[in-house]
Amino acid sequence: MIEQIRLDWQPLGYFGAAPTPCFSKDGRTLYVCNGTQNAVGGGGVQPAAVEARGLIPVGWYPGAIALDDARHQLAVANIKGIGSAGGHA
Repeated sequence: MIEQIRLDWQPLGYFGAAPTPCFSKDGRTLYVCNGTQNAVGGGGVQPAAVEARGLIPVGWYPGAIALDDARHQLAVANIKGIGSAGGHA
């Protein structure tokens, strides 16, 4: 079965979003990095029903995501920004 989950908060909000998905271990929650929205979208997944839960603000252009079920945490890697060195070359 194919479902479409809309998590856009602005017109044309998905342009350039480059979505990167990550399912919870039990497969009931889907998290998606939305690059141009600088956010991670989340939704519940069940047979014949998809529930969008909203957006989690993150850093500049999230490009990778991993779920640590043991700690109940999401790890998000941002593709753009200055980095941990404070912008020093």
